[in-house]
Amino acid sequence: MNHNSESDLDQREDLLESAPCALAVLSMDGTIEWSNAAFQSISGLRGSGLSFFGALTRGGTIFYETQLLPVILLRGSIKEVALDLVRNDGNSVAVFLSANLRRAGNRTPAGIRIALFEATERQLYERDLLDARKSAEQLADVVRRALDAIVTLSPEGRVLAWNSGAEQTFGYLAEEASGRLLTELVFPQDLHHDIRNAVRQLHAGNDVSLEIEGIHRDGRSLDLSLRLTPHLEPPGVLVAFSAIIRDITSRRAAE
Repeated sequence: MNHNSESDLDQREDLLESAPCALAVLSMDGTIEWSNAAFQSISGLRGSGLSFFGALTRGGTIFYETQLLPVILLRGSIKEVALDLVRNDGNSVAVFLSANLRRAGNRTPAGIRIALFEATERQLYERDLLDARKSAEQLADVVRRALDAIVTLSPEGRVLAWNSGAEQTFGYLAEEASGRLLTELVFPQDLHHDIRNAVRQLHAGNDVSLEIEGIHRDGRSLDLSLRLTPHLEPPGVLVAFSAIIRDITSRRAAE
């Protein structure tokens, strides 16, 4: 073997030994034939000759033998199966296990290569994501039921979302308003330039508030309080904007 080949082999061995993910090779009965430092750290099983089942609960061992091993033999591999390891100090570690089958020259099963990835942070992330999704759904429900008209628009001013408050304020159902220009839908022609000026400020990242005249579907004139908020993405590109519109006709009449 030449010097370059020896160097490449050393690099590969160092890569496997120092890899940030936990790697091991098991015999078919679960005995650890080789493992790297990350595997020994996460499992608490140091050295060869130990059984991988020593890091599993009794239920985990049964699950591996009756569920995972048959799938590995049948398909040749599995990906990201959730397991709990129990270390020597009694602490439980949530992991994802991926594995593939190692075959001998005659193609008979000779062992199993496994990789473990700690799942604790991912589980926390998924929990936070689920909480955020629930909060977003609750907020969306509030928006749908709000008395004020709350509208989401494209940068060109076309309606993307139209809540029940908007239906009550202007008389158009959501499916009727969707895709139409808000200016043509609810504002008189002579005020379209005011809306265009407001949208230009949104492109600059500024919120806009104004009181303006609107039109109900039946032709009635409405006094409106309008607040526009931009939705920007880096590097400051307007991708949408929202409009919160309140009918202040009764207040104006009282004044």
